[in-house]
Amino acid sequence: MTHDLDPGRLLRRELAGPEPPWSSGDKDAVEAFIHKAVEAIEAETNTSSRAVFDDYGSGYASYVDAWFYRPTEDFRTGPDQYVGLVVLFSRLTNHFVVGEGAKHWNDSGSASSYLPAIQIVDAIENEAVSTLASTAIRILTGMGVRRLKRDDLNPLLPEDTDVPTILTEGPFRLFDAVFYWED
Repeated sequence: MTHDLDPGRLLRRELAGPEPPWSSGDKDAVEAFIHKAVEAIEAETNTSSRAVFDDYGSGYASYVDAWFYRPTEDFRTGPDQYVGLVVLFSRLTNHFVVGEGAKHWNDSGSASSYLPAIQIVDAIENEAVSTLASTAIRILTGMGVRRLKRDDLNPLLPEDTDVPTILTEGPFRLFDAVFYWED
């Protein structure tokens, strides 16, 4: 296991990446970098995004959930419902994962969405999302962010590991130490 994927460090919210801005320990610089990465993907792919930078309004999220789509037929799955590219950026290490997720909203403000889970990592079925993923991966790796795949994150953590997340009840995997949400 690499130093920057040490579950103990991650669960203590310690920045653990070997490259800047993670190596600097500056959480604001990490947030600015992730904002820049989201903007770079939007600009180069001509997509819109819905990125959650505010810990879902409460608690703490160890990641930023960015969802990219176009309001076109190849992304539409129903009225006001779209499938898009999910990119989870770790706030604690210089890693990201990709997957596919759907969102639905209407004019009254009602909305529904996927939740981050290991099952969505690398699970991409829609051709438009797959093409978008290839470009996003190229952009992010060019920026020095490393992609993790499902196999990288699938190992189980020791049974006594307590992951403060509401996303799953366990058994906990390395994914849960990298991408967790406390509420």
